[in-house]
Amino acid sequence: MTTLANDRGNARRRTLTGLVAAVLLTAVIAPMSTSASAASPALTAVCAAAIPLNLSPGLRLLQSTQGTNRSLGETGTLSCVGNLDGFPVTGPGTIGFAGAYAGTCAAASGAGTWSFSLPVSDRGVTRVIHHSGTYTAPNVGVAIVFTGLFQTGRLAGAGAVVALHGECVTQPITRASLPMLGVQLTQ
Repeated sequence: MTTLANDRGNARRRTLTGLVAAVLLTAVIAPMSTSASAASPALTAVCAAAIPLNLSPGLRLLQSTQGTNRSLGETGTLSCVGNLDGFPVTGPGTIGFAGAYAGTCAAASGAGTWSFSLPVSDRGVTRVIHHSGTYTAPNVGVAIVFTGLFQTGRLAGAGAVVALHGECVTQPITRASLPMLGVQLTQ
């Protein structure tokens, strides 16, 4: 019995890993293949993020719900290589959001406000730059495409919802994590 349960868990992880890889590859390569005009913002950093999701009342498989989705402050991590506001990023920062969602586990969308903070080197002195703005996050199944706008740019990428409480079939997903790789910071 334990072996069967482990095989099922490994199969789910492999399926999720494949889905995440396909979504991330599409999200990273597709924007790079479009031609850039002089007015287009430039890619200044590539990031990875892990954001906690707290959904109330939670996503269900077939029954559409509307509710709140928040990270409870800047409790997620944001690690970038590149520049922010013209300064080199020197280490990991934080990211968070608060918003609303509507839909099911199969298809939903969310929108609201978000913020992030990253340490940078300003002429050899480390300081933290903070930005906030609005976001949209449509999803199909566990795949989410996140686009967050802030005053001087945009942070966009894709990830996959990893359920931490609930699984969508017998219980709604009320807590989850959203890991994202290849997130693009443009300014």
